[in-house]
Amino acid sequence: MTDFHQITPGFYVAAQLGPEDIARAAKLGFRTIINNRPDGESPEQPSALEVEQLSAEAGLEHHYLPVRGFQITDEDNVSSFERVLAASPEPVLAFCKSGTRSAMLWAQAMAGGDTLSVTDILVMTADAGFDLGILRDELEEIAAEAALRRAA
Repeated sequence: MTDFHQITPGFYVAAQLGPEDIARAAKLGFRTIINNRPDGESPEQPSALEVEQLSAEAGLEHHYLPVRGFQITDEDNVSSFERVLAASPEPVLAFCKSGTRSAMLWAQAMAGGDTLSVTDILVMTADAGFDLGILRDELEEIAAEAALRRAA
């Protein structure tokens, strides 16, 4: 059984989900699954199509947004994640191999908003078990650029 790590009341991250985890997520009231794990990272992982089918059977909305580790700060990936997150019914459960990529995508998406400070984001992810201090400079840059756009 995979642990679901709460970052906010409406957003959780997890390591690779299996069929029993998807069924449990539905029973717990989750409404959306975001799969950030590319197919084929390891032989034992279910395919994105399997996760999508299991999600549909459980009555969950499903989004496949695969991101490889070296693409984690890619602006297109972050923007796609942010759009899907904004349009998805909560609570949302995002997953990848360990949960870290999903937490990093969330952190970058939130840094571009005007609700949470970078410190708040880092504390929230750390409280959920993900030390994203390595992203601080990236998050500060995203926050500064977003503030300039809002001021313009």
